[in-house]
Amino acid sequence: MTDLEKQNKNYKIMKNNIYKKDGNLVIEISLKEKRWNPYDSMADENYQGGEEMDSIVGIIMGDEIGFAHWIDRSYKGKSDDVSTLFYNYWEGDEKEFVALCKKLEIEIIEYPQCGTCGKSILGCMTIKNGKPICFDCENKTKKTESQIENNIKELLRGAITTQNIINEGVLNEVGINYMADNLTKRILEIFIKENNQI
Repeated sequence: MTDLEKQNKNYKIMKNNIYKKDGNLVIEISLKEKRWNPYDSMADENYQGGEEMDSIVGIIMGDEIGFAHWIDRSYKGKSDDVSTLFYNYWEGDEKEFVALCKKLEIEIIEYPQCGTCGKSILGCMTIKNGKPICFDCENKTKKTESQIENNIKELLRGAITTQNIINEGVLNEVGINYMADNLTKRILEIFIKENNQI
């Protein structure tokens, strides 16, 4: 047995029937496949795969609608993953796509949309004010919070320093910083409570 034959035997290859019929390109993709543990297949020449699983999944990611492959991750003790779309559904709208998937008995995954930027969220997210927020927007929000806090603190330091000069230097630098920090925290608490935005 050649190395290539061993590799093909030991690793799962999704085989699609691709052919031309009546002037059309036809691609047949199995709706079911066996779970495949590459470690078991290397250890056992007679390994035939595990239990049957769905092969295709319908995907709704905002404006992107179509079909993707399920990726078996059970051998890693993880949930199955999803490939990129192999077919974009341009033939109709989301409602028609859902009806088609129901007719074909294909599961659908609808990804949430970020409440800030509107992009589909494919991974972890934060829920803020009842809306999903993507990682990028969450980081921008944190940077904005930090910028607001620093701006307030600098304004307060300036005001306290000016008042300190008028009062003929009652506070030293440590006292000015302490007052600016505490006033900034209090202002942010009020801002957050009243606006519920940060």
